[in-house]
Amino acid sequence: MMRLNMILRQPSDSYLELTLPISFRVMFATIFVVAVGGMISVGSASIVAIAVATVVAFGGLYDDRWRFNRETRRIEHRSGLIGVGKRTSLDFGEVDSLILMNFREAPEEDSDLKSTKRTIRLKSLVALQIVLKERPPMTVEIRNNKDNQSMRENAERIAEFCGIPLERAA
Repeated sequence: MMRLNMILRQPSDSYLELTLPISFRVMFATIFVVAVGGMISVGSASIVAIAVATVVAFGGLYDDRWRFNRETRRIEHRSGLIGVGKRTSLDFGEVDSLILMNFREAPEEDSDLKSTKRTIRLKSLVALQIVLKERPPMTVEIRNNKDNQSMRENAERIAEFCGIPLERAA
C-alpha cells in the first residue's frame, strides 16, 4: 500500500528536510495521464472531466516542505503550489519545543452517536507541532495513528538535530 506521509531526509550536514514523497507526485501524474488519456480516447472532454484533470494537475503541483537548518538556526516552511506558495521562517530561538500528540476529544455525558464517532476518529490521529514561545503552535504534520512510530522517529531526529526539546502528550 502506498503511503503519502511526509518523509524526512538529510540532503546535507547542515539541514534536514521533511517533505512530501515522490510517490505523491507520481500518484497525481498517473491520475492526470489517465484522465487526459480518457478524454483523448473518446475524442471529447466534458466540463467535469476538464475540471477533474485541472484539480488533479494542481494537486500534483502542491508542495509542503519543512527545512530545519542547523547552520543558520532557522526553520523554513513552504506550502502551496510550487513556486507560488506561502513561505514562513522561524528562528530556533522562537521555538519552545516540539510536541508529538494524539488528538483527543472527550465526549460529553449526553453525547449522541455522531459525536462519539468523531471522537473515535480523532483518537486515531497523531500530530507533530512546533510550540512557539510567543505565538500559537504550528502543525508540521498530522498522520493516522498507525504511522505513529515513524512520526515519532522523525520527531526525535528533528529535535536532536536542532537541539530543541521534544515533548509527548497523551
